[in-house]
Amino acid sequence: MSEINTDDLVVKSNELIEGHYRLSAASQKIAAALISKVDPRGKGPLPEFQFSIPEYAKFFGLTESVAYRMINKTTLELKKITITLRKRNSMDFLHAGLFSYCHYSEKDRVVGFKFEPLMEAHIRDFAQNFTQYQVKQIRNIKSGHAIRLYELLRKSHPMSANNGQSFLTVDLDELKRILGIDPKHYSRFFDFKKTILIHSQDEMKEKTDLCFDFEAIRVGRKVGKIKFAIKHNRSFKGVVESHDVTPLELTLEDQLKAYFPNNILTLVQNEFDNDRIERNLKYVQEQQAMGSVEINHPGKYLLKAIKDDYAKPPESKSTIDRLLDTSWDIDGD
Repeated sequence: MSEINTDDLVVKSNELIEGHYRLSAASQKIAAALISKVDPRGKGPLPEFQFSIPEYAKFFGLTESVAYRMINKTTLELKKITITLRKRNSMDFLHAGLFSYCHYSEKDRVVGFKFEPLMEAHIRDFAQNFTQYQVKQIRNIKSGHAIRLYELLRKSHPMSANNGQSFLTVDLDELKRILGIDPKHYSRFFDFKKTILIHSQDEMKEKTDLCFDFEAIRVGRKVGKIKFAIKHNRSFKGVVESHDVTPLELTLEDQLKAYFPNNILTLVQNEFDNDRIERNLKYVQEQQAMGSVEINHPGKYLLKAIKDDYAKPPESKSTIDRLLDTSWDIDGD
């Protein structure tokens, strides 16, 4: 039997964070609680997780009778959900379910879930970028859209972020797809702003360790992009507690695998010492988090940074020169 501990870490691949799907707030919370039970460094088949009706009721702050009435709806929604996973800068996509099955035992008053095997690459054994947060950060959010937006912004402003503010610019239609909204809906930006963005902004500031501001960017005559400015929410009482958590850490090699294929990774490791690689990797990650430079091909940019040692630049080359340097982008876009 699995006990739901709201201090546990939910760890997801960024591809899953950016996936296209829609779930109710209740189902998202259960999914997050179950993912937090997976050992991200574990091996072997993903186990089935079970918890009791009393535990389910306690997690949601419900009576057991109300929790019982929610079980069928929640399990059905989680079993039916289809997530569209897309690779960045690619037309490739995958439609996948989250769970192979969900069941409820009346005799034992236990609900059980078995993860879809395809999900293993997105909730454990990470060699790519990932996002993590505590279950308690989304526990009290009532809007499913706000939970999805929290995850997306958490990706750009990690729990361990040292910078005061991070930035994320997202195409408006893509943001709608991530939130499970048909791009044709909310044709008036005012409606999307009021119903989704401002409502999520208020909920997150009140109930989570993140807060944000946003700016609408016009593409032609219409709003085409949203730029988020994301910060730690110092007024949220749980933010201090979250600092006591030890986030899942990747080795230097694991982090580099998110930027380079194996053959390039081997060449980089043979050519440059780890100190040089590590300081320039950190530099590039900070540039990405701060939105200081538009990086369409992060691997090429990192390779150039390591080669020219951007993190320890010669005095003759100013910061602005380095930010404007696009010689690493061989495609010129």
